[in-house]
Amino acid sequence: MKSSILLIWIIILFAACKKDKSTDKLLAATLILPAKDQIYTGGNSLPNSQTYTEFKWSTVKNAYTYDLIIKNLSTGLIITKTTGTNDNWIILPNKTSFSWYVIARTAQTETYSISDTWDFSLPQ
Repeated sequence: MKSSILLIWIIILFAACKKDKSTDKLLAATLILPAKDQIYTGGNSLPNSQTYTEFKWSTVKNAYTYDLIIKNLSTGLIITKTTGTNDNWIILPNKTSFSWYVIARTAQTETYSISDTWDFSLPQ
């Protein structure tokens, strides 16, 4: 009888101490700039037909870093930048279309979330 009660208490304690995995989940970042399916007219024009382009997205609770992924749709070239903030500036060629998305990552685990992918282009 005593061993049965002890076993029940051990099971109750184990269940009470079990980690809630739902806190590990990250929501996906919401993309802000460059806007979806638009010609990006912000940023700073540079010599050699390039633009210093701003990328911005929402912060994600419990995210430690963000991977910004930009794909040149003409060449297939992919640029990846890792940052601890929810924005970044990248020099890109004008007269080109791109897609972009953000991967939010936690600090302690391999937990991550992936945003939607948006396309945009830079003007002539």
